[in-house]
Amino acid sequence: MDAQEQYYTQRAELLKALAHPVRLRILRELCVNQINVTTLYTRLGLPQSTISRHLLVLKNAGIVFGHRHGLEIDYSIDCDQLEPFIKLIIKDAADASSHLIEPKG
Repeated sequence: MDAQEQYYTQRAELLKALAHPVRLRILRELCVNQINVTTLYTRLGLPQSTISRHLLVLKNAGIVFGHRHGLEIDYSIDCDQLEPFIKLIIKDAADASSHLIEPKG
């Protein structure tokens, strides 16, 4: 695999990791705060197992980082280091949460 193909393969893997609404919601929360799974599932209203599964996908893609504090792991992302298209997706998701978006139909 040449360098250009490897570059696009890495970008595609990154997009695959982002290609889920729950993961985008997690990223929005983590862009604001470093928080643990309990806080995430409480804020998002989803089961702990769902949050953990999606965090694992984001960790494996190198988007989310865990920092152990005793028995808990706080998760975070460095929003300043994210690529512009990821920041744009997170910003759009945060903007959408402030008002209703009606589906086209």
